[in-house]
Amino acid sequence: EEHENPIVNLRAFSDNAAKVTAFAASYMKGLDAVGAISSVKHFPGHGSTKADSHLTLPEVSKNADQIWENELVPFRALCRQSDSVMVGHLNIQSLDADNITSFSDKVISGLIRKRLSFDKVVITDALSMKAISDEGKAGVKALLAGADILLVPEDPYKLFEALNKAYLSGIIREEIVNSALARQEVMAAKPPKDFFSKYGKDIIGCPEHKKFVSEIAEKCQVVVKDEYFPRKKIYYWEDGEKTQDLKGKIFAEELRKSGVSFSDSVSDCDCVVLASFSRPRAYSGKINLAQKDKEEINKLLSCGKPVSMICFGSPFAADDYLNGLKGLICSFCDLPEFQEKAAQGFMHKADLTGEMPVRLGK
Repeated sequence: EEHENPIVNLRAFSDNAAKVTAFAASYMKGLDAVGAISSVKHFPGHGSTKADSHLTLPEVSKNADQIWENELVPFRALCRQSDSVMVGHLNIQSLDADNITSFSDKVISGLIRKRLSFDKVVITDALSMKAISDEGKAGVKALLAGADILLVPEDPYKLFEALNKAYLSGIIREEIVNSALARQEVMAAKPPKDFFSKYGKDIIGCPEHKKFVSEIAEKCQVVVKDEYFPRKKIYYWEDGEKTQDLKGKIFAEELRKSGVSFSDSVSDCDCVVLASFSRPRAYSGKINLAQKDKEEINKLLSCGKPVSMICFGSPFAADDYLNGLKGLICSFCDLPEFQEKAAQGFMHKADLTGEMPVRLGK
């Protein structure tokens, strides 16, 4: 929903609650088919924030009714099918004026447990994230609020000391601990006994998966704009820090296979191709384009040549340039198979048939 969100972005299926629900339901069905554990996150919704909770505490200014009718739609539909719910570190005054969501009794016990009737595992987001100032106090409050797993503390021993002290002093009752452990045991029993031998690390990048990726590459990428212009000789530009090898090396190689040549000069080309590789990165606090990249794009858009953009990462990198671009392909990732099909689509040698899951423009 928020195009400048530095941490959700491509990690969400869509900005439309119904589409998120449909995609997530299919994804969970696939996980269930092999006995893998699922989790829906970041409850009650992280998409309308502009901050990265790895660095600071994001705020959501919507009222409770707005959250119920938008952010919570996928959770309402799917949480009881999921094995767990992860609660994000969010400041949502309309839900709890005193506590952040990850250790809020009103959110965990009130909203998740009671209103949504969810009695499986509730997980906090990582306690090591900078949205949490004191993971010992946060861990105790989260457990008391109804959380079952306190995720990734920066100092596990310090957290244990805080929990043990609260237990010995009677703040944390034994039935709270037993309930959390019982829910964990149910979740941990889901994967079949041969799960890790059957689905070991060797399955990553296996031929079947690569074949599947190649097959869906055309169906996942979207041609947003495609005006006619010559494309035999191009000036190619990439955003971000320059590296020895092009990030779009495979894209460029595939263009060469189609007979395209590359020019070192904007004045000696048929068109300009901008390639963006912007994507969410934890602890970066930013997304889309750096200021120097924006300046370079504006300069290239005014060069008098047709300009096309390929978004191999965030589609929102194109937000400010929709009117000036003659072509735009949203690929959403830079896997080799996707780069190949993007190049073929640009040269009209492949039919990219995907549909946009989000709205572009501000």
